[in-house]
Amino acid sequence: MGETIYATPLGYELVEFLGEGLNSCVYRAIKKTERFGVSQSVAIKILKSEKLVDVWRNEVERLSAVRSRNCVGFLGWEIIYNKPALILEYVEGITLEDLCDGAKLSRPELDEILVQAAAGLADLNKSRLSHGDLNLHNIMIDVGGAVKLVDFGVVGEHGGLMTTPRFAAPSILAGEKPNHQTDIYSLRSIGVDIARKYNLQIVDSIDALISNEMAKNSLARKVKLILEQKVKRQGLTQKISDIRRVMKDFGYWVRVTMALGVFCVSLASRGDWLINYTKVEAMISIRTKNWLHINIDGRDLGYAPLDVFLTSNKQAELKWFSANGRGQTTLTPAAGQHIVLGDEDFLREKKDFINER
Repeated sequence: MGETIYATPLGYELVEFLGEGLNSCVYRAIKKTERFGVSQSVAIKILKSEKLVDVWRNEVERLSAVRSRNCVGFLGWEIIYNKPALILEYVEGITLEDLCDGAKLSRPELDEILVQAAAGLADLNKSRLSHGDLNLHNIMIDVGGAVKLVDFGVVGEHGGLMTTPRFAAPSILAGEKPNHQTDIYSLRSIGVDIARKYNLQIVDSIDALISNEMAKNSLARKVKLILEQKVKRQGLTQKISDIRRVMKDFGYWVRVTMALGVFCVSLASRGDWLINYTKVEAMISIRTKNWLHINIDGRDLGYAPLDVFLTSNKQAELKWFSANGRGQTTLTPAAGQHIVLGDEDFLREKKDFINER
């Protein structure tokens, strides 16, 4: 059984979901000090269970021992939503996988990535640590062209080291512990994989590679371009969502107008029973800062805040997921009812809170 951990006051505002791993979810957050008017962007890695104390303690010990410009910085730890959390340097950039998907790399650019990653591994080795799981997801390149290693030495819930077989050294696959040489093997495997993708010369020795400032600047431009394209796609997605919402609103008022028309006709003809066949919708609004992922009746609606129209007097199933866990409930809204849910509603242990309204 793991240790029990109790929550301390939360001084961070979660603003963006960055990704999810086997044991944790990662968010971009803003740390604000209203008294002095200071704010800072950080990355918060929240473990999925308060029982993963040993995993958390292992990462705290590893991260706090490292001082490297090519490894993500450790800023501290917190207890958030009763779960262990790591406060890390926020890297404004993309993963190596995103870079390979969004741009074609040249030989000097690939060399620059490998040289910087190797420098990060050397710094880990100086701290008597190894990465243990180098792959395209945990090598990041920021908007300045700097390479950052993340998720080094990630241990699973039962103590086993997490690794990616595709790039792992044979000794790791045989069950041996990682070391600096197995990390270098993984880094070279990544270099070979990328070189083959772009028909570049295969890397013989990473030690022989030389850093290139021009290549670093070129990487910075490509990272910025990919991020700009990502923002544009998100903006387009939001515009499409807004258009759909407007169309839904328009459809709603059309139905209301038709209902009023039917009502008037039914009164004039003394056929009041006609109104029973008119469908009137209800609405649910979810207003939360906890970055809930919402699903209603099997429809994946994305992250709150959001507004959804529902058929009145019909049972609907609401499911949600966040760093704080999962939950679900059913609701049967009345005709024309507008249900508004906030943070406090999703923190309640009783899951039928909606039907109490």
